Parts: sequence; structure tokens; C-alpha cells
Amino acid sequence: MPRVCAFVFLASLTGALLAQDRPVNVVREIYSNDLNLSSIPGMTFSPKANAFLLMSPASEVVLMNLYEDVVQTAKLPSGTLQPKEIAADWKTGSLVSLNLSAAELLEIAPGANGIPQASATAQKRYSIATLGLSAATAISFDPVSGDLLILDPSVPQIVRVKPDPKARFSSEAIGRSGAISYISLSGLGGHKLTGLAVEPGTGNLYLLDSGDAKLLLLAPNGMLKEIFELSPLKLRDPNSLTIAPSGDPTDKDTALSLYTVDTTLAGSRITEFSTTAVTQVSATPQQPVLVNTIQTSNWNPPSPDPSGVVYLPGVGRLLAVDGEVDEMSIFNDANVFETALNGNLFDAEDLTSITKEPAGVAWNANNGRFFVSDDNRDRIYQIDPGGDGFLGTSDDSATSFNTRNFNSTDPEGLGFDAGRNTLYVADGTGSEIYIIDPGNNGVFDGASPEGDDHVNHFDTAAIGLTDPEGVEYDDANNSLYIVSTKKVLIETTTSGSLIRNIGINFAVKPSGIAIAPGSVDPTARNLYVSDRVVDNGVDPNENDGKIYEIGFQDQTPPPPTTNLLANPDFELDANGDGRPDSWSTNTHVTTDSTVVQNGSFSMRHQATDGSSYTITQTVSGIAAGKGYSFNGWVNIPTTSDTFTFKLQIQWQTSSGSNISNINIKTFKATTPGWSQVTATMTAPSSAARARFKMVVSSLNATVYVDNFDLH
Repeated sequence: MPRVCAFVFLASLTGALLAQDRPVNVVREIYSNDLNLSSIPGMTFSPKANAFLLMSPASEVVLMNLYEDVVQTAKLPSGTLQPKEIAADWKTGSLVSLNLSAAELLEIAPGANGIPQASATAQKRYSIATLGLSAATAISFDPVSGDLLILDPSVPQIVRVKPDPKARFSSEAIGRSGAISYISLSGLGGHKLTGLAVEPGTGNLYLLDSGDAKLLLLAPNGMLKEIFELSPLKLRDPNSLTIAPSGDPTDKDTALSLYTVDTTLAGSRITEFSTTAVTQVSATPQQPVLVNTIQTSNWNPPSPDPSGVVYLPGVGRLLAVDGEVDEMSIFNDANVFETALNGNLFDAEDLTSITKEPAGVAWNANNGRFFVSDDNRDRIYQIDPGGDGFLGTSDDSATSFNTRNFNSTDPEGLGFDAGRNTLYVADGTGSEIYIIDPGNNGVFDGASPEGDDHVNHFDTAAIGLTDPEGVEYDDANNSLYIVSTKKVLIETTTSGSLIRNIGINFAVKPSGIAIAPGSVDPTARNLYVSDRVVDNGVDPNENDGKIYEIGFQDQTPPPPTTNLLANPDFELDANGDGRPDSWSTNTHVTTDSTVVQNGSFSMRHQATDGSSYTITQTVSGIAAGKGYSFNGWVNIPTTSDTFTFKLQIQWQTSSGSNISNINIKTFKATTPGWSQVTATMTAPSSAARARFKMVVSSLNATVYVDNFDLH
């Protein structure tokens, strides 16, 4: 999923300490694979195009706007540009490349839209042998004067060249008096200086020291002013530094950021960052209890980068979405996952026909639909799961609206207040929480001109949280929980006032948050925080996703409860007919002593004729509105059969009328031995009894079940 970065320095490399180095603040990161590029050898920003000019390995110039959209691509003759030593002239819009080995500058005139022209007539070459460059690792234009600055780290110095308005960089023009000047970088010898950018207005210089992971701020005359710590960027081999407008659409038009391109195991990463100090959360972090860690990487199929999570109260399970797994070799047609609260995977489905980048998810209890955000398309989908109630299946239908209409260019986490019918959207790049209420038509259809929704927002950076990735509404306290990739978790009012700060230093890259009953103590209300850990844009082979369950008090298992199912372990067969007592019967269902999970017997379902049937047991004494838990085991030996085996609860009134049907788990294939099934659910307000069901369809295989527990 794309992000961006900001940074600041405060120490002298040449001796006296100016101040303690100040770390930069990462705003967002943009990965080359999200732009369909294998790598980005170089980058600059063109105000004329109002876009970044990205060099591709295929001798192309790719225009990417501030919203991370690829808007145009221009093919240049092979070998035309030196991709690392490029810069766009802010005054003329031309693209300039320095070829040190040929001792020449290449200048390419822009077309009407600012993209470099591929024709030979639009290209001019100038000899710069008279400059006497020994090395050149970066070039940049002064946005105000139009001067070209060349970083030569071998001296070290910066060579400033004043172009002629007409002759530009011709030998005659640069040979004139005053056309060339030098900025000494005395004292910086031996440092790996690989990037140069000029600040508009002030003329201050930014130098990238990739060897020491520092950013140096120099006055126009080369005097060191500040040093910033770049460790938050986790740089490997940065190749470009440029200044461009901020990617935050809520910033002023004059707001600028720094951008760098770095190499990753998966390609390249653009990082946006600024030297502005970030507000810290004022409250001391409250230390929660880490109740459980779910290794989503161990699921089959796996979720390496869980990006959002929501609780489904009807079935007592969590639903997680993964916005990156489809880009990886381990993708197995699943980016939506239903799991028990303890982490046992129930179901995995494929949502890629609607969105390949599900960043956040929320459930609308008023109509049973899901909200899913897509931070690549900048849209929020409303998905009707259809008759099966599952997200990501063939009967889903969806509508969507554009978040850019209310200035959200990075919609991430979602939360929903069913009582007020209000949707909350976390915007990472903007550090905003957007509050959306339907307009007069009563449906969520986006802001004008697309729809008539009412949108308000508050800034999370002002209270110390940047890059919010997850948001959850707490109906018990009428508050919001907001989590950031910076390992910050806070609770706020619905208008953005800080309530408390919660410490989550155990996390790496938090991404989503949900409130749900505890997996150990169902009476507790715990937070479930998803964590992407390492992004696949950094390591294409990573698989390290997690969901943390955290609470605010020590939680111990509740006292033992009575199993509501009779003969739940299938040990009883009083009449010796080979069928377990207390369960309905079918000729394909018997007891079995050869494959058991525990004890002497299990229940065996076996057919060779494509049989379909249902085995049931009715449970009385159900308390309306009370929570119930189920635990059991299923074992399906190797088979190529196409079948379904479902465990279900059917809630009923005292007279036996059906209220609703809850699907606990569906099996369609072989299991790796005994597979545990767990679920929590709440009985409807009119429930007085329940039917536990094993629903079998088109069976030409064997299924074993054992040790059921409903309480």
C-alpha cells in the first residue's frame, strides 16, 4: 500500500554540535510495483507538468501526479538520459541530464503538458568540459534564479551554473564572467553525498548523506545550519532527492515536502518527508495487556499484510482484509479472511473482482453491508454480501464513491456508528479523520458532485498522531480508537479531542483496529490491532502479518460451563445400532473408532453417491440476548470430491419457528488432520431454543467430527 516521509537534522558533521539530530517524519511511501514499474532509477519534479518525472529502466519518463496516479508515459531513445543525474527546470519546464563521462548536459524541451519531448529537435547537448568536474552525484535547479547546481563530492563542492536566457548552457554562455561559481563544502569530504535539492525562496540547500543516513541543511553559501536523522526512512541505496508540493491535500498550496527514491528488495520506494517538527501525543501512554497474538502469516491461505479488521457480532468472528497479498507469489485466491477470536481461520475468499487493494473494512449493522476502502483507486465500496452472507463470494454486489471529492487521497481504515448511521474514514497521507453522514437521499454516495453526503473532518496530527491507518467507533463510550503506522494508538472523542494514549510498542506497522469480545474472557471488550510488519514493497517474499488482541486488565478463563449438547463426543450408542445417541440419523452417518480426536469414538459421515442430508440436535433453554460459544473438531481425509460440509446454528422461538441461521464454518476440501472450529455468537432477542446442524451436500468422501461443545 503506498506511503510518504518527512525528516529534520540538527548536528554538525564538522565538529561542534549544533543540536541533537532530529529524526525526520515519514509522511508516505510509494512503491514502484504499485506503479507497474520494476524500479525507479531516478526522479525529479516538474512544476510545469505538476507531476513527478520518474525514470524507468526502459528509457521512459513516467509522469506521476501528487495523487500517485500515472498520468502519461513518454518513450525516449535508449541511452538518452543518465537517470540518476536529472533535474527539471522550474522556470522553463525543461528536463536536464548530466553525462559526466561525455562531459555534457542534455536538455529536453517540454511539450504543452510538461512531459519531455522525444523528438531530436527538442533535444540540445552542451559541452561542460570547462567545468572540470571530477564527479557528479546529483543536479538540481534553483527554482527562483533558474541556476543549475551540480554536486561534486570529490572536492567536495557545488558548482553553480547560470544559464543564458537564449544560449542556455552553450560553451560561450558558461564561459562568460560570472556564469560559474562554486560553493565550498569544506569539512564534508569522505561523506557519501548522493542527493541535492534547493529550497524555493530561501535558496537553502539540502544534501543527502546516504553513508551516515543524514540530511544536511546548508545556507546558500554552504554554511551548515542543521542536520536531520534519516533512520526512520530505513534507506538502503537512495539515488534522488527533490523538493515538491506536499501530498497532503489539506495542506496550504505553498506547503512543500522532500522526496527521495531508494532501492528495496522488491524494486524502488519513493518516500515523502518534511522538516517540520511533529506534535507528540501529550498524555502518558497507558500500558495495555497483550492477551494474544494471531499469526495471520500461518493461515492457509496466508495473510502477509492484514490491512483492516472488523468484528462480526452475528457469528462472533473477525473479518480481516489484505490489500497486498494479491501482488505476491503466495497469493492463493484469497484476500478476505474470517477467523475466530482466538485466530483459528474459518473461511478465506477472493474480493479482487471488486478491489485488489482493500485497505480498511467496516460492517453496517443497519443493512448488513460492508464498507471497504481502496487507497489506490481512492474509493469506498459498499458491498452487499448476498444470500450467503459471506464477503468475497460470487453473489456479492457493490457500489462505490470517490473520496477525492472530499480531499481524501489515501482512504485507509473505516469505522461505523450504527446508531447515528455515520461512517468514519482514516486518511493516512492527510492525517485526517473524515466523518460522513448520508444526505437527503439517505444513502452513502459520496460528496458533491457525485453525491449529497455531509462530510466533516478533524486533524489527527494536531494531537500527535500522523499517518492514521485504522479507526474504530466504540458504541459503549461514544468514542473513537485511532491507530497509526508510527505505533501510536489513541482514544478520542468523535470530534477529535484526546481521551487517552495507549502504548503499543510491541507492534511494528499497525494497520487496522476492531473492538470485540475477548478470546479468553468473552465478557471483556478488547481491541484487535492488525500489523503488516514488513511491507511486500520492501521484501517481496515477506510473510509476517499479525493481529494483536489487547485488553486493559488481566484476563483469565471464566469458570467451566455446562455443554448444552447431548452426547457431544459421540461416545454413547445405548442400542448398539452404530449411530450416536441424541443426534438425528442417516444411513451415511455412524460412530467410528479408527479416527478419533479424543476418546474412543467420533462421528463419521461417509458416502459414495453424492448424498445430501442434514444431521441435527435441538437445544432448549436458550437465553435471548445471551452470548454463546462453540468449539469442535473436523477431519476430512484426502479427497478430490467437490462437496460442502457446514456446521450451523439455527435460532428458534419457543414454538419452534425459525428466526435466523448462523453458518459457523464451511468445509469444501481436505483438512490437514483434525481442524479445530471455534465461534462466538449472540442469541436473538426472541430466541428460546436452537438447532445445531451438520449440513452435507453432494458428498462422495468421508468426514469425521468429534468433541463438540456449545455453551
